[in-house]
Amino acid sequence: EAFDRWRFLQKLLDLEITCPHDVNAIVYYVLRRYAQAPRDAAANQGAPERTRERLRLVQTVLHKAADHDDDDDKSVPVLVPPDFVISQELERLLPDPVDEEDAHQSIYDGLVELHGREAVKIDERNGGAEWKASCLAARILLFYDFLQKGLLLKEDDNDGDL
Repeated sequence: EAFDRWRFLQKLLDLEITCPHDVNAIVYYVLRRYAQAPRDAAANQGAPERTRERLRLVQTVLHKAADHDDDDDKSVPVLVPPDFVISQELERLLPDPVDEEDAHQSIYDGLVELHGREAVKIDERNGGAEWKASCLAARILLFYDFLQKGLLLKEDDNDGDL
């Protein structure tokens, strides 16, 4: 299961994902679980600290995503069609490179492990909108414990079967 999540992130960074809606839905569920089910300090193991500010930002993104959906799909429009406003909000969910240097570096290290140091450098320099959106989604998923915890859907959750 963890290997499948690892492979999913590799495909995302390699731009091999054929259904962008799946990525958008996974980002939504990872953020929703973070907002609804905070982990205590002992079980944290890499999850971002649940501060009032971070929780407010996550809830803002989830509300904007809900406003964005025409139907009852649960997703954050990170990939096609990219939503500039949501993308800006998602960037704010990530650690600040100056104030949270270690957390920021650990996300970069995760990208390097998934995609390769030279590939990350080249794509950061030359990548287009699709790479930037995929990279943003991957960074969000890495930071909010997708690799370790998955989606954390409950069996009685009626919001989908991801």
